[in-house]
Amino acid sequence: MDPNKRASHVQGQEPVVTPEVLKAAIAEQKACEPGYDPLGTEPVLKEHLYEEMLKVCGKMGLAGAPTVVLQGVRMDMERLLDLTVATLQAANHELWKDLLPQPDVKGLRVRPSAPPVAEDEIPF
Repeated sequence: MDPNKRASHVQGQEPVVTPEVLKAAIAEQKACEPGYDPLGTEPVLKEHLYEEMLKVCGKMGLAGAPTVVLQGVRMDMERLLDLTVATLQAANHELWKDLLPQPDVKGLRVRPSAPPVAEDEIPF
């Protein structure tokens, strides 16, 4: 299968990550504390990605890469994966922000961003 061809259900799909979202995610990553972990909310994905990173570093080690190189590559891959996940999370939030509940001005309760619809107005 040609890797440049997309599945028919994906053709015409707009990109989720805009340049603005990417710039904001990069700025946020630079400003974060050392314990910043965007994969903290995705434990299954985190475990899989780190296992794959270990495989890559293991292959590099078997090929003779020095320990300091392996550590640097692992840190760079980790930073890149964190940025990728944080960017996708921000883009997802941007995509759905109008449907997410918005906090009340007084912070006492959460109210929907759109007015409620009567049950008889729901088309299904």
